[in-house]
Amino acid sequence: HRDLHSFPTRRSSDLYGAFALSYFLRDIFRKFDFWDGQLRVITRLLQGKNTIVLLPTGGGKSLTYQFSGLMQPGSTLIIDPLVALINDQVANLNQMGFDRAGYISSLLDVSEN
Repeated sequence: HRDLHSFPTRRSSDLYGAFALSYFLRDIFRKFDFWDGQLRVITRLLQGKNTIVLLPTGGGKSLTYQFSGLMQPGSTLIIDPLVALINDQVANLNQMGFDRAGYISSLLDVSEN
């Protein structure tokens, strides 16, 4: 699943950027390699480019949203229609130490939203 070697580099700074992103992947998410397509998506998002992501179920889309959101200043809003996925992702972020992750859902009481 090494996307790092397929990353198109024209400048050495691109390669250093890819290695820096790999460092944060290991340090924050405790994963050792990007899956196919993830590095390209994250790089485009960090460059501020509009990006459409089509990856199969379980292909690592959530990591691309979370990773690029964490690497940018300010807050990140991720909209997902699947309540089960939202619950899992927020629980995973909280388990990793991100105490500001939360969600709004029609399944919560009004006071919790």
